[in-house]
Amino acid sequence: MKNLHMTAIALLLFALNGCASGYPLMFTSNPPGATVVCDDLGNLGYTPTTPIYLNREKVKTAFVDFSKCSATWVSGAKAKYQGSGPMQEVMQRFPNGTVITVERPNVRGHQQDAEFALKVQTMQAAQRQAVAAESQAAAAHTQAAAAQQQAAAAVSQALSASRPRNCITNFGMTTCY
Repeated sequence: MKNLHMTAIALLLFALNGCASGYPLMFTSNPPGATVVCDDLGNLGYTPTTPIYLNREKVKTAFVDFSKCSATWVSGAKAKYQGSGPMQEVMQRFPNGTVITVERPNVRGHQQDAEFALKVQTMQAAQRQAVAAESQAAAAHTQAAAAQQQAAAAVSQALSASRPRNCITNFGMTTCY
């Protein structure tokens, strides 16, 4: 049974569609900044995780057990995610996606975890800004390339307009007008 649960989580997390039309799944924690680890799947990153887009057709027959995933904060506090069941039911109940959240247990180190949460949020904001800047640079490059193509077309059109259009050859002499 344990292997079945592990297989279901593996299927759920690795049957990725790679496109935003899939079923979004995201792990969060309170406070954010915990590391999400699922048995036999390894580290999924800091919370909130980037949404994982699952292929709806591939995962709707899977059984999921989120208790195989846990959040660990830098202080060492640890909590398991809760919830299990057929993925079909999860998708019907939450058709726009699932956000799975776990609360930090009330143990020592809360201040350390709160400070780290701020660092993670700052890092994630910087990553979003870098992605946005990269997208803007790519858009500017595309616009420049389009402008260059338009200029080349205009030059080509101007050159063809200045060339003679009708030519007549009589007795070895060509006259164009």
